[in-house]
Amino acid sequence: MAHRSLALALLLGVAGCAGADEGAAAARRFVETAGTPFYAVAKGAACVVAAAGSLPAAALANAAPVLEPEEKAELDVDIYRMVGRTCGGAYTLAKAPPA
Repeated sequence: MAHRSLALALLLGVAGCAGADEGAAAARRFVETAGTPFYAVAKGAACVVAAAGSLPAAALANAAPVLEPEEKAELDVDIYRMVGRTCGGAYTLAKAPPA
């Protein structure tokens, strides 16, 4: 029942924003405001999974006797890029204002 009332409240909020003079802009602000907490939690969870998955991969790669030092360094750079791409950037849906 709580899920239905939450969904109804969100739908009414979106409908109210869509009927305003600034229609699309108001709806966008509502979605950015209401969706940011969910986006931040999902991105944080993905960051934890990416970091936790990369640690054993990096340890195994650096312990592998068959890899050359250049290959190990390249693998480390790839892992850092993957974690940086997953964990980096904004944790909000709103675009940052121009500097």
